[in-house]
Amino acid sequence: MSLTVDLPPNTQRLRRSLQLPRYKNRDNRDDNTISIQCDHSIHSDDLYHIFEGSMLSGAASPVRLVCKLSYTNEGMDRLAQEDSIYRALKSLQGKVVPQSYGYFEDLKVAGCLVLEHAGEPLQRPFEYIPRELKIKVMDAFNQIHKAGVIHGDVAERNVLVDKEGRVSVIDFEEALKLECDRARPIPGLGDFGPDKDDFNCDELWELATIGLYGLKTPLEAFNDPQKLIAQRPPYYSARRAEREAYNMLMSYLQEWIPEAYAQIPQDGHRHWPAISIEDREVDEDLDIDVDSSSSSSSDSEDSGPIEPPRPSSPSQNSPSS
Repeated sequence: MSLTVDLPPNTQRLRRSLQLPRYKNRDNRDDNTISIQCDHSIHSDDLYHIFEGSMLSGAASPVRLVCKLSYTNEGMDRLAQEDSIYRALKSLQGKVVPQSYGYFEDLKVAGCLVLEHAGEPLQRPFEYIPRELKIKVMDAFNQIHKAGVIHGDVAERNVLVDKEGRVSVIDFEEALKLECDRARPIPGLGDFGPDKDDFNCDELWELATIGLYGLKTPLEAFNDPQKLIAQRPPYYSARRAEREAYNMLMSYLQEWIPEAYAQIPQDGHRHWPAISIEDREVDEDLDIDVDSSSSSSSDSEDSGPIEPPRPSSPSQNSPSS
């Protein structure tokens, strides 16, 4: 199999038309050629030139694709590594990672990784995206970890969402084929989960935390406001730290646990709710904490099985009023 790529007419300083063989002659029994007409650039830097376009042959109906090109040895080495990760995640392609059409390379010309166009990058920080979307994002990374891959660059720019709401994780050039060492279940949304050392998986822990004082903070820290305020940066006053922490917690509860937020007195004072989580069972397929009254999926390839815990009535702990 080979690849023909035509770049947009306004492309400068790059070869406009490329013909590349399949990397290391994979699928050499297939004589088909994938032809792609790129219509615009998505991104360009010293290593990569990324274009979006349409497949002109090899498909029964038009297919939107992304061509990730490199003309440097370093870039081509990285693309070959990324291709190996996509092949390791073959069972997840088209589900939580884009469909890969393969990697094509001529060392004298360029290398090109061809992927399904899977949507647009997130425009908001993880901690502020809508509830249903956050569930899909956490589940996508969980499935990737269960497939034996650590992403290595968890960031909003590397999570795509299409028009149907499907989430896809991209950019695996820093990824490694490693078993996840996670030691605790993934906390449900709104849960005050384990600290970083106990959880033992930095990538998934990052998704289960929120930003406070410009730092990642585990949700459980908000159950001890005095300690949380004491851990403020040196340039924060205690008053500023308390105000920022309280406002962050209230915003989070209002978004994710509205029933708990509704029980907080609105009397002009700062009431810090101590939220306890009811007993939950663990989904044995996904190892994710779910509410015991919630239904769960037995298919690890489905996105969206993570459910938020149901808090009991909060008591009030107020360091100050």
